[in-house]
Amino acid sequence: MKKNINNNPFYFLIMFFIIIGVTVSCSNDDADSSNDVVELLSFGPSGQKHGEKISFIGHNLDRVTSIMLPGVEVSSDDFVSQTSGKIELIIPEEATEGKVTLVYDGGEITSKTVLSFDVPFMIASITPEAKPGENITITGDYLNWVTSVVFADGIEVKEFVSASLKQLVVKVPLDAKTGQLLIIGGGTEPYTFQSESDIIIDLPKVSSLEPASVKHSDLLTINGEDLDLVKTIKFPNSTESAAFESQTSTKIVVKVPNTATDGKIALTAYSGVVVETPMPVKIILPIITNAAPKPVAIDADWTLTGTDLDLVKEVIIPGAANPITAFSTHTATKIVLKVPQGSFNGTIKLKTINDFLIETNTEIQIEGLTDIPLTRVIFDDDYRNGFGNWSWGGNVNPAYTAEVREGTKAIKKDWQDWDGLRFGGGSISTAGMTEFVFSVYGGEGLENNQQLGIMINGNWGITTVQVKIGAWTDVAIPLSSLPALSSATEINDFAIQGKFGYVIVDKVGLR
Repeated sequence: MKKNINNNPFYFLIMFFIIIGVTVSCSNDDADSSNDVVELLSFGPSGQKHGEKISFIGHNLDRVTSIMLPGVEVSSDDFVSQTSGKIELIIPEEATEGKVTLVYDGGEITSKTVLSFDVPFMIASITPEAKPGENITITGDYLNWVTSVVFADGIEVKEFVSASLKQLVVKVPLDAKTGQLLIIGGGTEPYTFQSESDIIIDLPKVSSLEPASVKHSDLLTINGEDLDLVKTIKFPNSTESAAFESQTSTKIVVKVPNTATDGKIALTAYSGVVVETPMPVKIILPIITNAAPKPVAIDADWTLTGTDLDLVKEVIIPGAANPITAFSTHTATKIVLKVPQGSFNGTIKLKTINDFLIETNTEIQIEGLTDIPLTRVIFDDDYRNGFGNWSWGGNVNPAYTAEVREGTKAIKKDWQDWDGLRFGGGSISTAGMTEFVFSVYGGEGLENNQQLGIMINGNWGITTVQVKIGAWTDVAIPLSSLPALSSATEINDFAIQGKFGYVIVDKVGLR
């Protein structure tokens, strides 16, 4: 039989390629040969599959008692063949990638190079749903050859809870999210497997808020499941925060931000997925139900009644130079204050003890003071009669709502070193009119009592206006006092020029 094999040309051809391949892959294992020393010259071929044959070439290999492959030791009794020059064996399925060791009667030899195989691992099942931080189990064959498991969005795991031939246990990363799973194997020809179905990664679930209505800076309890997965919380009109008073899987206790408003709370998981509470949080704020008397005189008492008024720190009245902070009566249901000089008709504002600004629907009407009547309008909540924004320089906001003289909108103009707020493109008749009127409010950065230049119909220097910071100034320019306008039949151009800070302008026209 041996003679027939050695004379077989096909056999020699196969052995030539095997020897060439294993010699190249294991050239670092060459050693000086001697008659009595066990030597490993080469092994291979690398890239065989489990269950296929592999050969070891060397000297005095008939003295080898076992070969230790990574993961398994093969006894000489299990060799396919063994001679002084060559050992053949079938690759056990437990064998993994790594260096090999030949054990013989006088010691052992470890290879300097790594033996690897071609391993088409198989997947039988994957845990379909899991919580971040917990484990999923993958079953199949040759799973000890898996090198990484990749969750959705490229979240990769390379270190496993356990890995065996038939089972792989993987801890789900905190930032993992629902999606397909990609499994990557090792070996000489790495295989990959992608799950057909998404692996469902659990998200936080909210069942209730306690209390349902809460004040700024009070503690709110969020109840539910898997709340330990929450990284940050965002209340409506507030910044995102991870500052919790306490956090467990079933409960989060958090302080309500002072800027929060009514609405649903957004919970962001470590995966970046945002979950909204199914129910809104209600922020308890002061509510005015009545204001009396109406009208009220300057320096007289004005009474506000309502609920949660003990939360009020300031009352802001249109025209008043400063917010009102001194109250003769201040309870949860009543505030009594003195109406300051400079006040005029309009909607008041409240600032709470937590500096939350409230735009109320409560109007104050000053005794003896009427609204600014405009017979012909250039601006009143919007541009009228063809007029538009012809300004130059700094920003102009013609829909400003934070401070208005009357109505709902005014124009805010930011000055940039003697630029202008200009109204152009329209026309209103002066027939029967006696005054050109507008209201102007001095904003931050404005020089106190700053003089603003006025231009009408292209004529500069006809007058100036002195503006107060933090208060409205009602301006009325008699048409008869302006020689350049006394003979005019229409107004078609109007501008205000300033240098510092900003102003707000409202109620522009003729009467």
